[in-house]
Amino acid sequence: SSSRRLGTASPKGLGGSPRKKSLMKNRLLAMQDITYRDFQRKLIPNLEAETIIGVRTPQLRKLAKEMRKANETQAFLKALPHGTFEENQLHAFIISGIRDFADCMRHVEAFLPYVDNWATCDGRAATLVAKHPAQAQTAAARWLQSDRVYTVRFGMVTLLSFVRTAFESFSATSIWVLPWKKR
Repeated sequence: SSSRRLGTASPKGLGGSPRKKSLMKNRLLAMQDITYRDFQRKLIPNLEAETIIGVRTPQLRKLAKEMRKANETQAFLKALPHGTFEENQLHAFIISGIRDFADCMRHVEAFLPYVDNWATCDGRAATLVAKHPAQAQTAAARWLQSDRVYTVRFGMVTLLSFVRTAFESFSATSIWVLPWKKR
């Protein structure tokens, strides 16, 4: 079929205890900003409104960092699927902080089937490209063949990161050389 599915994979036996999931949701609810929640709901209309709590990105990044320091990430990363947008964002931020490439890719591959929106998908590929360009290119080519919309999008974002990385490697003077002389 030519239609592509959104990232809504079935659990496939993965997951954490309901108690742990509710503890994380309570932790996120404690950081809730109702005004921001309403703003986010407008930005990501394909998600059900009740799945967006309204936690600002800097708070989620800080929580991911705290969880890494406290070794609280493994159970959370296994607890797929998550029930909220913020849990998915937190998951992506945790993966972004994994330094071992093979471990990072293992978690990316496990998470991609559950990515269901542009905000969780975009902006996470640059570290893969910068440190492991050949492997990232191979993975991106595979992701482009997926039947899931956001897996394909992640592959495209990864490939676009190559362009950004190449552009940033040039100095400003080497890019903006003018073909005429000042008179």
